[in-house]
Amino acid sequence: SLPVHRPVNFCPHCGQSQTRILCPQCRSEVEPGWRHCVNCGAAVGEGR
Repeated sequence: SLPVHRPVNFCPHCGQSQTRILCPQCRSEVEPGWRHCVNCGAAVGEGR
């Protein structure tokens, strides 16, 4: 389980960042590794 009442920036088990990634076009949340936003189709992440 994750610490309660503490900010968690990285997963203590796998080390993956827990910071939310937002689409630069529409500000929808995108998942790590996605190349395009599923809401508006804008290029995000490695696809930029």
